[in-house]
Amino acid sequence: KPVGSPSPTRHPGRIVYDLLPTRFRLRSPLLSTVGRLDRETSGLLLMGHEVSVVLPGGEDKVHRQGRFTIYFTTQRSFALPVQADGFAGNMDWSLSALAKLSAIHRERPIDVVDSSLWDAETLAFSLLDERPPLVVRLVTPYTVTAEINGWNPSPTQIEYFLEGERTLLREADAVIPISRMIASTVTKSHSVPQDARWSVGHSGIAPWPFFDVNAGYDDFPELASLNAAKLKSPKLVVFIGRLERRKGIDVILGAAPEILKSNPDAILVFGGRDLEDWASRFRREVPRELHNRMVFLGEVDDGTREKLLANATCVLFPSRYESFGLVPLEAFVHGAPVVASRAGAIPEVVQDGDSGLLVEPDDPAGLADAAGRILSDKKLHARLAEGARKRVKELSARNSALHTIAVYQRFIRAD
Repeated sequence: KPVGSPSPTRHPGRIVYDLLPTRFRLRSPLLSTVGRLDRETSGLLLMGHEVSVVLPGGEDKVHRQGRFTIYFTTQRSFALPVQADGFAGNMDWSLSALAKLSAIHRERPIDVVDSSLWDAETLAFSLLDERPPLVVRLVTPYTVTAEINGWNPSPTQIEYFLEGERTLLREADAVIPISRMIASTVTKSHSVPQDARWSVGHSGIAPWPFFDVNAGYDDFPELASLNAAKLKSPKLVVFIGRLERRKGIDVILGAAPEILKSNPDAILVFGGRDLEDWASRFRREVPRELHNRMVFLGEVDDGTREKLLANATCVLFPSRYESFGLVPLEAFVHGAPVVASRAGAIPEVVQDGDSGLLVEPDDPAGLADAAGRILSDKKLHARLAEGARKRVKELSARNSALHTIAVYQRFIRAD
């Protein structure tokens, strides 16, 4: 059933924020989302909004805790006549999400739907004749991601995704690029103009660390190969993220020998999924005498991730492309300087010489040199750490939420 137009009755200051798949329906005091929960939504929660999240799930169920609700939603098959493998599944989720939005709307009227461009997940919703306003967040589009990851989709599949994303941009009542770079990228890749509906709003996170009272922060039982003395080394170099080429893991492979040889106390720790078995490649190509100073943890939980960042001397982030990049912000929470590539939107997050150091993409020697400077120069490290703590307050979840609310207020007025 169509979601329908919003109820004309409004409570003062009530806003709704629905994301698919990063969707939130937000009212003051209610916010609701569909999809993954971003850390930046903590700003909306702290401002008094009720948050609901709609996620793909194996069964339909609802979990509520205080002002937070998760709608797990089964993806249904609609047997659409779509002639491109991959895109049909996206449309199944788009229609399933639309059905869930309709159910939520009947329970409590939705005022705004806020959707990511990725996978054209609110395409079905966008085509309704009558609906609440639609906000589309610009993240890395399918064609750019496919090129970076070497997926080689068929021309038909590319055209389906391009047209789906163009339709979302055309139908949206507001467009929020999460960086200036992604705005420029989408304008060129999709041949769409920027207009008055577009307003850059950087992502943000809470400027304080995640803390699990059940997790000890004084040691790392997860790192069985490292003793406490090594972990307290002032030269802990950390990489957080998937071990894949797009994230520049091959650049770290080229830089690792120099980083470890030039800094005898340095330890290199990797926390992230390794589906391509980069750990084995490191052990083949990095000199054997350095192996005991490289640790591959695989995918880590939030507690371990925070402990790594809290103890890091510096964090490596040599991605080839990012539409924003949250890992540097997560490092900045702990005052950890970041060595990152000058690629995508990363320079909008990591300010060169202030909160970290930027190097050219695909430059292992430059990465090793920059990391070595931070490891060996205490004054430089202290200055960058101070800049990191300042930067995460500027790109905070609260500031992101304030921008979001300002956009919504174009459509919603308190009676």
